[in-house]
Amino acid sequence: MLQIVTLLVLAAASDPTAPAAPAIALPDLAHELLAAEPPPADMPAGPQGMEDGRRPRGFVAIGGHYVEGEVDSPLGEDPDSGTAFSIDLGLYTWNESLGLAIEGGYMASSYEIEVSSLADDDVDVKRYLLGLRFVDDEADSFFLYHLRGGFLFREDEGELLEDDGSGWYLGGGIEWKFGRGFSLGPQLLYTDSGSLDATEWIAGVAAAFAF
Repeated sequence: MLQIVTLLVLAAASDPTAPAAPAIALPDLAHELLAAEPPPADMPAGPQGMEDGRRPRGFVAIGGHYVEGEVDSPLGEDPDSGTAFSIDLGLYTWNESLGLAIEGGYMASSYEIEVSSLADDDVDVKRYLLGLRFVDDEADSFFLYHLRGGFLFREDEGELLEDDGSGWYLGGGIEWKFGRGFSLGPQLLYTDSGSLDATEWIAGVAAAFAF
């Protein structure tokens, strides 16, 4: 068989009248083959919000504060300014960069107040908070911003002065993000409660850790 094919090739080469092999236009052929292939199916779209990919996230925040308040005291005196300690915790759910958390908190402080012309009283204050916290946390920003508000229960306990009551709180803050879930920043809080009809402005700094 190989000898026959070889003879035919030699004969065709030696015969000037033999017809030439048809030329194949490779670019045109490739274009036709590609045009004949069916277009790829579109990829199904992912679930709504999948591009953000944020899961629920908890947080714990510890803060130190300066308290300026007014109370309904026997002599009409306002308490001295003082300091407070707080701890807050909550759980965020996300819609892209916007988060909503149910939060709980505890804040403690003390003040001295004149209750009679001959006596002063040292009063310990405990505040229990339950509410909502809204946060805007853009991924490409060094800062996040939060607003918070909700229900407050307050206890004033001293040797001569004692009361408790419910109320509300409202506040917000700015946090500087350091990475790995840690942030630090100032915040401001206003409270109004039925314990001694107390109202307060509370300014401070809190450190938060998200997990």
